[in-house]
Amino acid sequence: DSKGELKGTLSGSDIRGVTADNLNDLVLSVRHFLRKYQPGNGMRVPEQITLETPFSKAIQQIVHAGVHRLWVTGENNDKNKVTGVLSLTDILYKFSAFDLSHHPEKSAPEEKQKILSDDNAIF
Repeated sequence: DSKGELKGTLSGSDIRGVTADNLNDLVLSVRHFLRKYQPGNGMRVPEQITLETPFSKAIQQIVHAGVHRLWVTGENNDKNKVTGVLSLTDILYKFSAFDLSHHPEKSAPEEKQKILSDDNAIF
């Protein structure tokens, strides 16, 4: 909003129900659009983290919630004040810089299978 406070989130998945028959719904305000197309009250609680959230916890949160972005907000009285956003694209880009050509999994398929089936995996 005008104060920089987080009120909701709108993503590509929110417009899945729009077809040629209801294309006029795109002129609705975001609030009315979300109320019409999202179950419940129309506004999902946006997934939030702070600058103090460990990166590993942020990754777990984005996977567990099944979202593509986490809103970075302040703490205490500023808990709804948006300071940034961490997207799934940001995370993938960060990991894409790793050179995995010498990773042990590349030369040991049986070890890779063990890792993939490990019940103690992070995710």
